[in-house]
Amino acid sequence: MIADLCRAAGVPETALHRETRSTSTRQNLRNARPILQRLGAGTVVLVTDPYHAPRARLIARQEGIAACTDCPAWHAIGPRQWLRHLPREAVALSATLLRLR
Repeated sequence: MIADLCRAAGVPETALHRETRSTSTRQNLRNARPILQRLGAGTVVLVTDPYHAPRARLIARQEGIAACTDCPAWHAIGPRQWLRHLPREAVALSATLLRLR
């Protein structure tokens, strides 16, 4: 779980705010919005895989959340994972872009 990785990297527990009900990126951002508002958050950092980052940023923008992304190093993701996820993300990003209109 990302929270465990954050703790291991030295992020204090008080800085971790988890939203655990969601099953999609859009749902996660919608459900996180009240938490972000309560915290008075400005721009948030979405930690995700490099192939998912463009779509995550776009969905955040569509949901009215100012966000940037941070990802593991590109080379840390193996070729099989890239080949498995890139086609899906390409289709999902296209569908997300269509929601802009």
